[in-house]
Amino acid sequence: MNRLEDETLFERVERLERHNYFLKWVVLSATVIFLFSYGCKGKRLDVRQGLSVQDANGNARATLQVLDDGMVRLVLWDERTMAAAMVSINKDSMPFLNLVDEEGRVRVSLGLTEDGEATLSLLDRNGDSTFSAP
Repeated sequence: MNRLEDETLFERVERLERHNYFLKWVVLSATVIFLFSYGCKGKRLDVRQGLSVQDANGNARATLQVLDDGMVRLVLWDERTMAAAMVSINKDSMPFLNLVDEEGRVRVSLGLTEDGEATLSLLDRNGDSTFSAP
């Protein structure tokens, strides 16, 4: 192999390792949520619409779902039952993280493209981009 092929192979392996690390984190999180919800007395495990961890009032605090389009999504809910953070893997197996404000608007989005490039978007209250990379 020449140096260019070595660098390309190295970049691909590095991208796959980042993707694999993210997937391991999602699976570990889902496992912890499942085990926690299964082991808590008095709590209900709802698998019809996905897995749900509920607080003492019956409000969902975390949900793990597989949507009809193939997307896998872990949603963390605040005490007002508003989505606060979402970790997802889209139908093309690309991971992303969205942070949501108190009004339910995505304010931070971090993800990977199909090329393995990281993307970051910061949005204001109106949904307008204040920062985007690349």
